[in-house]
Amino acid sequence: MLQGELFSELAEFDCPRCGSKVGTVSFPTAAEVRDAAGSGNGEAIVHLAQLEEREHWWQRVQESRASGLTAHAALRQGEVRAILTLEKLDEDRWLAL
Repeated sequence: MLQGELFSELAEFDCPRCGSKVGTVSFPTAAEVRDAAGSGNGEAIVHLAQLEEREHWWQRVQESRASGLTAHAALRQGEVRAILTLEKLDEDRWLAL
């Protein structure tokens, strides 16, 4: 089987010969991953660490959006001084103030 479309909740799999959708697989929810990791499931423990990194990344995105620094008007109100750093989180690179 070939992986077809990938969504946040599931992945579709296609026939390698004709390309028709063969089936779908649902990803575990965050609660299911936490429960499995709490029960000692090694694979879930690895995924829990990745989940927590993504949650931390999303929290930073939300904080950045709420800061007002991304609004063009805020940048035009006066001289802006900042120290910029390039940070790597997972496969993403962030230009951070």
